[in-house]
Amino acid sequence: MEFRNLTPFPAQDFEGIDQHDQAFYVVVLRQTLSFASGKLAYADDQEPLCELDEFFGAMNQSSVRQESDFCHYKPRCDVIVNATAYAPKERINQFDVRLRFFKVGEHKLPEAPRGLNYRMEAPPEDIQKWRDEVKRIQASPAPETNLIDKTLTVCGERTFHKNGLLGISGWSLSDPKPVTKLPLRYEYALGGQCRIDVTEKEALKRLAKDRWMTPEQRATHPEQDMPPVAHSAYEQNVAGRGYCQDWYWDATKCSDVPAPQICYKDAPVDAKVFAQIAHNKEVTQKAATPAGFGIRSKGHPQRRKLLGTVDEQFVKSDAWLPQDFDFGIWNAAPPDQQIAYPTGKEVIELTNLCAADTPGAVRDKNGNVVLRLSLLDEPCVLLMRMHNGTMFLHPMQIDTLIVEPDTQTVSIVWRAVFAKDGMVRAVDARLHRSFEMGFTDRINETLEKEKIDVSSLSKLAQGGQHG
Repeated sequence: MEFRNLTPFPAQDFEGIDQHDQAFYVVVLRQTLSFASGKLAYADDQEPLCELDEFFGAMNQSSVRQESDFCHYKPRCDVIVNATAYAPKERINQFDVRLRFFKVGEHKLPEAPRGLNYRMEAPPEDIQKWRDEVKRIQASPAPETNLIDKTLTVCGERTFHKNGLLGISGWSLSDPKPVTKLPLRYEYALGGQCRIDVTEKEALKRLAKDRWMTPEQRATHPEQDMPPVAHSAYEQNVAGRGYCQDWYWDATKCSDVPAPQICYKDAPVDAKVFAQIAHNKEVTQKAATPAGFGIRSKGHPQRRKLLGTVDEQFVKSDAWLPQDFDFGIWNAAPPDQQIAYPTGKEVIELTNLCAADTPGAVRDKNGNVVLRLSLLDEPCVLLMRMHNGTMFLHPMQIDTLIVEPDTQTVSIVWRAVFAKDGMVRAVDARLHRSFEMGFTDRINETLEKEKIDVSSLSKLAQGGQHG
């Protein structure tokens, strides 16, 4: 199959395989848009396709900025925001940030008045009344449908302090310090690690023997040069803060633990939640979930289980993937930031997630900084050229949106999958601009009017999509 990229954006084709060992083609395309003018427009410098996962700091120990674009398929669209939270006013110790992603609908206009028959016009007063009503409706805000509406609370530095007891009531949470801005990364959300190294002699004396790692565990630890003696981590977020186990403070005699600075607005992480996690007691799911707008790492237990059953039978088999493999593993956003594929008519709204002087940002009546960005309604498509001379358009879907207010950019990743069956001769990636869409609509109208049978083309297009 020949692939030609006829767009100004980086694109690549490659092969994939599913859990039934069926091969398919993948085409991925990445757009970089800038809002330096206050509105989204294609950037002069287009970022290349992301080949490897990128981290903000050390690999697998810090927040993930973006994952590779070369995954095979995402069943939903990830909406990712890598931003800095900015306090809406000075001398404040906590404030809310919000991500809203919504679709703008169309006004429902009343039908124009008619005369008694096709030769007669409606009475002038009826026409004027209708015009006034249309004008009134069009002047009102268009209806909006929220696809994502997520609010987090950001606060200044604070700590959990031990008051001398080991029970739930033995820890208290300090008041947060004033904050002006904070990187919205999982390093400041609930999570973290507890580890005691071989150099910590005093702690080792107090460390219970059942907490020591076995020689086999130390031998397989990622840090082979100097593996820890004891180690546990908050699986959902090893990079965070606020996670501390009872065995760790018994051994280290620590009395202060940095607390999370990013939480869900309706599920704060307080001293009670901290102690419940420390004693391995049940915690409300939302309170125990690291809060953020960024990527969940591949090591997150909810993502990891989508890999399927990797047992001895699978290891000894020739299968590429487990039978119960779920392609949802490639969706990297938190579940409440995964949506159906956007159409390009949606709007991104950020509150207190950009500096006040960001182009296009305004202050609302409460002093919050709000930025609205409308996506471009210019879809990317594939022109499929078959060996029998047939041609048809195959849709591409937006499966990744990465918003980065600090650089005033939005990255959009388009993807399409279709069967590897030998029927496709060549594929062209194209930008389907508005005038082309109108032209295609007129062709479709003609086909419908002439009753031309295009069912075979539809079946080919539908058969190439993997769900």
